Amino acid sequence: MKTEQRYRIIGDDSGHDYFIKVQDLELFESWIDSEEAHEQVGYEGPDFNNNRVDGRLTFTDPRCE
Repeated sequence: MKTEQRYRIIGDDSGHDYFIKVQDLELFESWIDSEEAHEQVGYEGPDFNNNRVDGRLTFTDPRCE
């Protein structure tokens, strides 16, 4: 059975919201820490800029989990 991918909407300290995979929460928080430090802090994971909510996010089957 294929497991469906779950996402979460989460914000940064600058008021921007992002949709991220639930499994990527720790990576996202590390990315935010490196972005908000405005300097290299050793983060080498994925970039989440493409996941920023720009007001055009649509989805089906939202659940609180």
